[in-house]
Amino acid sequence: QFSIGEGSAKQRIVGATLPGVPGLSVGSNGSVAWGFTNGYGQWFDWVEIEQGSALAMAVTSVREIIAVKGAQPTELDVRETAFGPILRTSGKTDYALSWALYRDGAVNARATGMMFARTIDEAILIAHTSGIPHQNVLIADKSGNIAWTIMGRIPAYPAGAQTRRGTFTTADELPTTWLAPEKYPLIKNPADARLWTANNRQLGGVGGSIIGDGGFDLGARAGQIRDRLREQEKFDEKKLYAIQLDSESRFLKRWSALALETAAAKPDEKNSAIAKELKIWNGRADIDQTGHRIARAFRQQVMDKLWLSWITATDRASPGPDTPEKRFRVFAVDAKFEYPVWQALSVRPAHLVPKPYRDWDDFLAAQLASTHDDLTKQNATLSDASWGKRNTTNIRHPFTHAMPFLSDWLNMPKAPQAGDNHMPLVAAPTFGASQRMVVSPGHEEQGIFVMPGGQSGHPLSPFYGAGHRDWLIGNPGSLLAGEPKHTLRFIP
Repeated sequence: QFSIGEGSAKQRIVGATLPGVPGLSVGSNGSVAWGFTNGYGQWFDWVEIEQGSALAMAVTSVREIIAVKGAQPTELDVRETAFGPILRTSGKTDYALSWALYRDGAVNARATGMMFARTIDEAILIAHTSGIPHQNVLIADKSGNIAWTIMGRIPAYPAGAQTRRGTFTTADELPTTWLAPEKYPLIKNPADARLWTANNRQLGGVGGSIIGDGGFDLGARAGQIRDRLREQEKFDEKKLYAIQLDSESRFLKRWSALALETAAAKPDEKNSAIAKELKIWNGRADIDQTGHRIARAFRQQVMDKLWLSWITATDRASPGPDTPEKRFRVFAVDAKFEYPVWQALSVRPAHLVPKPYRDWDDFLAAQLASTHDDLTKQNATLSDASWGKRNTTNIRHPFTHAMPFLSDWLNMPKAPQAGDNHMPLVAAPTFGASQRMVVSPGHEEQGIFVMPGGQSGHPLSPFYGAGHRDWLIGNPGSLLAGEPKHTLRFIP
């Protein structure tokens, strides 16, 4: 929290910074408030470089020496092109990764202008001309206008180029300039006055083709946020904050129903134990719930088996050398594989049953039994396999990866936590909300802000872990800093 200007021109700006970055990354200045989620667009191209071609002749090589503790140094040859580094080779073709931020003009400091935007249109223009890694940005101003758009410079492909987004391209199909601000994907003041973003695909059509697909979330979390926003006409800060803490496991309910159906077909000891836990499950990813963990593990077991079976069958049908396409398929396992898997489970075509199972019922029964065995192997009994035992925080300072003896001083204490990846309360042992903020521009006094660690980087400071407990259990913290307790003065 800080103020700029004097007298009537004085302006208060509140929010959160990134260490080393001037200005606020998210926050409110009294006129405009803004916040981000990662924009998983396809902001890169894989450029084909045929070995022996003119492009290959321009490749440079740099040898890097990597020191290894207790062993001999490792040498790494890095091959660079005008488009980016070569990261893949298949046969006689190299593939260079051409990322948008490698290009001249991709990075600038215009994002700091958000702190001084007075209207939503000013903020949108700043978003469209800012050079940062691409983000979904949600913006609101004190007049009640709201907008979603992409923040970060978007490459503009040459007219007529047959780009193959997400696969491979040639050098003459690469972007040659930047997309004009007026052509950016933008949603402003939608009819239902609702906007949301949770790492999901935001648009189809022309806007979607501009963004591409760089690994979007499958959308269950975003869909649940959307539904919560439509449950009421008006929200205050506390009601919006409650959506961020929503741990209802809507996404897994159909998997729970499938597990119950499978268990009922063969009510032996294992299946009876699973059915008992699923029937008493409260439908949430709470730390004391076993049902969520069972449904989640059953889904993962089925997904993994089908992925391995179908990909193995595909490789048998089209044998050949290892290619980038084959290696890239792993990115689809969770975000996109859900759809064909559930389609197969709904229709149950005989030719897609994995070997050596007789039919789909036999396959599902085996996966449910494996789920039971895995969970009881990890816990004394199935009822002991609570979600909190699996979903325990592991928030570590980067130094402790190399110096684990500092863990007790630098890491946040481990604790069971509610939430999971496909719900608004996104939470995993090493992944989660880096901060939670709710603010209406001009009403910062009612704003809410919490983050998993304190503001101080000094482990002996009382502010090093301040607020961690509130973040863990969902207590709303104040966005405003309150009365100062300490003052640091820099005197030239």
